[in-house]
Amino acid sequence: GVADPSALVVFIKDVGAPSEGVDVEAIIGTINSTVKQASLGVDTYWFQMDNHDGWIASTAVALQVSSGVPVGGYYHDHGRGYTGAMDALVQIPHTLQTISMDMKVLPHENLIPIIQDDCRADTDLVAHGGLWWKSTFSAASPVVAADFAVEVLGAVRLDCPYAAVAPANCTAATWVELPESKLQLHFVRASGYQHYDGEIDVFTQRVRDLRDTGAGKFDVLMYNSLMLRVSSLDPWIGRMRARGLPVLVVQAAPTEYALFLDIPENSIVIQLRSDHMSDGLSVPLEMCVEYLGI
Repeated sequence: GVADPSALVVFIKDVGAPSEGVDVEAIIGTINSTVKQASLGVDTYWFQMDNHDGWIASTAVALQVSSGVPVGGYYHDHGRGYTGAMDALVQIPHTLQTISMDMKVLPHENLIPIIQDDCRADTDLVAHGGLWWKSTFSAASPVVAADFAVEVLGAVRLDCPYAAVAPANCTAATWVELPESKLQLHFVRASGYQHYDGEIDVFTQRVRDLRDTGAGKFDVLMYNSLMLRVSSLDPWIGRMRARGLPVLVVQAAPTEYALFLDIPENSIVIQLRSDHMSDGLSVPLEMCVEYLGI
């Protein structure tokens, strides 16, 4: 099965990786400006901010706000309350979210609450897995992403407060859980938080046009992947092949291999790491230790 995700967090800047049609610097700048506006009480959000990791650490929010770091406080008000305080990781296209189940108790008195109405149902939120309990991905097709996670990763479907397919002004989402680690994967299409109609689909198509893992090509957004460790890459390669999906394995170290799982119809990549691969698959691209950050 899939083991717990590594505690290692790697930040990589690679100006040589293919990025045609995808302006990473612009994404980073827009995320940072959006979070800064939200920290001032402006009701603003952007679908790219759905690429985030969820942590149970409200004290971190208080520390950041006290230090003057912009933090957006997003709430869903169903009586008892739910909040996700979000900050931008300054120079990467990713954010962090912490949660609190009681919106009457702010992590910090200077955190300005923003009430979001995106068609979320009033359901209990169950956060398992310890401090790091989920990884969320912006998804053009949450249904396809969840099906992939179940069929390839062996994930289990969870009840979700959003519809899997929703009207244009609503958020659609699917939630799954990895059975051993209890890490949740949330696939979210925030249609109401686009700069223009169809922006999610336009961005996703640009990524799909860029991505060609079947030809052994690596693009810059593949760095933005969740890394999971497995005992062997063999069964996962088999599952991908059985579904007619492309397989890209790279050698990250003399005895370390990385399998990149490209989720169809989305811009999402999940990376599996192992020191074992007996499948006989050729490794088209050798990456040095620094290249993949290990």
